[in-house]
Amino acid sequence: MKADAVYCASSFFEFRMVEDENYTFAEGVVPRRFRIPENRTLIHDSFELEEALRNETEKALAEGKCALMLSSGIDSAILARMMPEGTKAYTLRCCAPGAVDETSQAAKYAEICGLDHEIIDITWDDYIKYTPQLLKHMGQPVHSIEPQIYKAALTAVNAGFDKLIFGETADIIYGGHSIQLCREFGLDEYIDYHNFIDPREVLKEGVIIREPYERHFKDGRMDVYGFLNDVHLRQSPNSYINSCTLANIEFVAPYLTTKLGIELDLDRIRSGENKYLVREVFHRLYPDMGQPKKLPMPRALAQWMADFEGAKRPEFYPGVGRDMTPDQKWYIYITEMFMNMVLDNQE
Repeated sequence: MKADAVYCASSFFEFRMVEDENYTFAEGVVPRRFRIPENRTLIHDSFELEEALRNETEKALAEGKCALMLSSGIDSAILARMMPEGTKAYTLRCCAPGAVDETSQAAKYAEICGLDHEIIDITWDDYIKYTPQLLKHMGQPVHSIEPQIYKAALTAVNAGFDKLIFGETADIIYGGHSIQLCREFGLDEYIDYHNFIDPREVLKEGVIIREPYERHFKDGRMDVYGFLNDVHLRQSPNSYINSCTLANIEFVAPYLTTKLGIELDLDRIRSGENKYLVREVFHRLYPDMGQPKKLPMPRALAQWMADFEGAKRPEFYPGVGRDMTPDQKWYIYITEMFMNMVLDNQE
């Protein structure tokens, strides 16, 4: 692999991973990679999806002692319906003033399903404690969800569990990213839209890596769904796997064992029916629940990154990131931390 820290940092700002397997931040550092499973179950309607999820959940339960990560969203709520009564279900809660709290909605699912619900409190001290370990294990910068996933994984291991079940990847596979799927994009238009941080604006020698986009640019338009199910489907599970393997527990993602076997109905998504097959399953399993509000996994970055003073390394423009959004601050902060570790051997 070629060691090129600026190229790899540029890739992380675009894709949240070192997308090209030929590159690494430093000699001897191997970025953790996730390869999409082969032979996934093809799904043509919501009944097939429900059956596939139930089969995978039952398989996991038969092979080990399982706990469920339960959020306020419909993806994990569906899996909750498929767990035996008394199953342990964990929900994360960030301890910071004004932080998003999804525990009350998750508790409703747990009560309906008869699960043993436990809330795991997450603090900035947890991030300080766990992030260096996660960085070393990942071999590249980490997503801001990882410290809290790692704490949940440790909690499950200490309780005697060897598998942790997640509702991860449903959004990618079944059209949950409705904002990105909302309209047609040209190539350069989508690159500008997708890049959370433009590497050229933060790194003195930052570059735009175009190839991952170009391989999904067809007939004058971006195949956004194809891009998400390639690049994002390799990136997103990697964060969960990194946290779980470091804690010595198996990451189980029933949705990831499935694949849409028909063309995604973009018209339905653009008319407001995002993730329509998953929603059909949810409404069958929770006929009286209505439509719960969609929330991202809670992270109190607005509070925890408020005093971020910006980048200091020479690869960055001085102080860059200080006036960015909380999520962007994290990307700058964690990339600089990782570069300090692997380039300067700073713990």
